[in-house]
Amino acid sequence: MSSPKLDGAGMAAYMPQRDAAVLFLDVAAVRDSGILDKLMGSTVGEEAEYKAFVQQTGFDYKRDLDRVM
Repeated sequence: MSSPKLDGAGMAAYMPQRDAAVLFLDVAAVRDSGILDKLMGSTVGEEAEYKAFVQQTGFDYKRDLDRVM
């Protein structure tokens, strides 16, 4: 079962109601534009701990993260 895909307003509804700065990033749009590859570069600079995490979990933010708030 996959979770619903929320836009920025939908994600903000889960945030506590108070005065605060909020940042929403559509990572999928950045990835699809090709900018993410240019920003993050190659995997050469990745820490061994992160590489082990990706290998164990199969989760890689460059491929699997679509939105973040």
